[in-house]
Amino acid sequence: MPQALIRFRLLWLAACLVVTAVLALGLPRTGFDTRVSVLLGDNDPYVSERDQLSAQFPNRQDISIAVTAASGPTEVFSPPILDALGALHREYRRIPYTDGASSVVAYDSPFGEIGLFPGRFRNFHEVSADAMLAARNKAMADQFINGILVSPAADLALFSARLSLSTSSSTQNREIADGIEAVLDDLRLAHPDVVFAPGAEALFETSTRDAMIQDLTRLLPLVILVCVLFICYCFQSVRHGACILLITLLTVTCTVGTLAWAGVAFNSVSVMAPLVVVIIAVANTAHILSVYRQQLAAKHTSSQAMQLSLAFNLRPVTLAALTTAIGFASLNYASAPAISQFGTIVALGVVFAWLLSFLSFPALVMAAGGPTGEVRMAGAFLRLCHRLVARHDRLIFSAVIVAGLSAAALLPLNKPDFNRLDFIDQDSPLHTYYALLSERMQRGTGMNYGIIAVDPSTAGGSQDGAIEPAFLQRVDAFSAWLRQRDDVLEVASLVEVVKTINDTLEGSQGGEGVDNYRLPESIALVEQHLMNYASVQRDSYALANFINPDFSTIRLFITTTPLSNQGLIDLDQAIGDYFRQTFADDNMRLLHGSNTLLFARMDKTVTVELIQSYLISLLMITIALTIGLRSLYFGLISVIPNLLPATLVFGAWGLLVGTVDPFVMMLFSISIGLVVDDTVHILSTYQRQRQQGLAVEPAIQAAIAKAGPALVITTAVLTLGALILLLASTLYFQQAARLLVPIVVLALILDLTFLPVLLSRLEKARNKFQANRQQAPTA
Repeated sequence: MPQALIRFRLLWLAACLVVTAVLALGLPRTGFDTRVSVLLGDNDPYVSERDQLSAQFPNRQDISIAVTAASGPTEVFSPPILDALGALHREYRRIPYTDGASSVVAYDSPFGEIGLFPGRFRNFHEVSADAMLAARNKAMADQFINGILVSPAADLALFSARLSLSTSSSTQNREIADGIEAVLDDLRLAHPDVVFAPGAEALFETSTRDAMIQDLTRLLPLVILVCVLFICYCFQSVRHGACILLITLLTVTCTVGTLAWAGVAFNSVSVMAPLVVVIIAVANTAHILSVYRQQLAAKHTSSQAMQLSLAFNLRPVTLAALTTAIGFASLNYASAPAISQFGTIVALGVVFAWLLSFLSFPALVMAAGGPTGEVRMAGAFLRLCHRLVARHDRLIFSAVIVAGLSAAALLPLNKPDFNRLDFIDQDSPLHTYYALLSERMQRGTGMNYGIIAVDPSTAGGSQDGAIEPAFLQRVDAFSAWLRQRDDVLEVASLVEVVKTINDTLEGSQGGEGVDNYRLPESIALVEQHLMNYASVQRDSYALANFINPDFSTIRLFITTTPLSNQGLIDLDQAIGDYFRQTFADDNMRLLHGSNTLLFARMDKTVTVELIQSYLISLLMITIALTIGLRSLYFGLISVIPNLLPATLVFGAWGLLVGTVDPFVMMLFSISIGLVVDDTVHILSTYQRQRQQGLAVEPAIQAAIAKAGPALVITTAVLTLGALILLLASTLYFQQAARLLVPIVVLALILDLTFLPVLLSRLEKARNKFQANRQQAPTA
């Protein structure tokens, strides 16, 4: 095969360029998918329940803007903040699809009130101090304002604008985001002492999309440039660096072009895939170039040197590409589309990198020529590792074994904690909005459930089950139980609506000492109350938010204290247990309608799936190496150095940090696909040296001398590429870099120090065992 690759190298190169050109035509079709649904799997039963609830209660989207003083202790009830809120009320209709707004300045109330300062949207400095204090006291005593429109410390106000859309397209989201930006830019100029931080689903999508495009367009060229310049320095050749640059560009173009033609859009996770593909492409070519230069230094002709390099690298590079592709493809075991797509894209890129390295790179390097000197940096580092092994082999072996076992014991300390903010530019106003809410509103997340009072389709089922007083009383008891919990701040449902209406309509007839904030005793009175309310209801408190049209299902809203994802899961478990125990005798169902809960559950699900994915990839890679090296013995040996790097890093992370994003947890799953390259090249070369008659120790040293320079270079390239991710605008990429860098560096160090020691000990033990078997008396 190497002969055919050399003989027809120009034909192979031309074919590759033609294919790449065709695939490049699809690049303008490249898309980006920022939907939340790509982060969630579809195998969670709560997904169908959420969709069922959403169909019965189609919520309109809204825009929320946090307003606070830029500096100092200025509170909401002061002229600067109130003037800013008034300006928002005057200008918000410039934002497309808005049809109503609410803030402490002007709000809808179920009691018919329209605001603390009716008719006033400006000149709040004219309001007297007494009137301002009275307004403040009234607002902070109102359950519909305190903690909702104004923070408990009165240092943050929220402005909410309703949209006429229940769902929105990417184009509409861009229109909304641009409208918000235009309005707030003008208001920031007019109110320089006030902070305006917007939040909306449209902003989340556009901000995520912008962050993806920014990171991809800014970091991908930088990764390519830095890696190629480093290669030029190490190989002391601009021409060789240019050859690797071209192969890298061809690989990325083929990968992205194929995705574009297939209609596959990048998402918040898979956008990192081209960066990984670049590093893998550089690694393949570095191995071929390193051995090619060694053969040139041995006085072979260019054609002979390349043929020898291809013959030497064909098996290890192919095995490395296969095992890397297996490691990434195993991510398809995960139910989250974002993760499985990332694995598929990188696996596709690995295939293109392998093909182009053997079909295109030889012709380019042979045409370019270049020097044959020693690879910079690699020689000194390899000699250092050799001295460490020669002097401290016993210490290295014992220390690594103890460290590995200790790190494995620490792995359970890692707890996944997914945060959607990790995919948002940390410098964006949207990130500021969520940070302000988390810091000042002193509340956790909102969860909503649906309670099906009775299914009309079942035998004996009837309409109006959700307004039966007996049912509402049981829901009231359910809500009372929730309010007693330390992890729940507020509970709201149709029960509170009916009680409020009853108190408003019946209060004047009850006389002193009569509590009318209660549920009516007859279904007829409940229905009459709801009909009366429907004629005067405000959009913000419409009945459609609390009960469906056929009166069979109600919604229950819960506001939690600040909780971790596991805390949300525990609360949901408690709610489910209570519901089953309390309503077990009735034909009732509980529907889970919260995306927040789905994300929390996804943490746990994805973590389990990634661990399973890791075990599957480890097994498949071990089988592939066993077949490729034609030795179960070497296949099993490869497991140890492949497991150790990720185990050591994640063990230390569990001790020092303790929480990981599940989308970063996938690095643990794919790490074996990244670090196996070193092990494959050393074991393959060692096996070849042993087959040529070398003893154990000389064979180990020859293997490291032959494969080591390229391994040092490829690890350095991978490290540089990962470090550049620290410049990303999203925390997700930054955290990935912090974990990836130590994994690949440790992998190289262990393969150059621990693996030789391990091989030496195992080979001596195997030789001794075989010698004893030969000396044993035969039957």
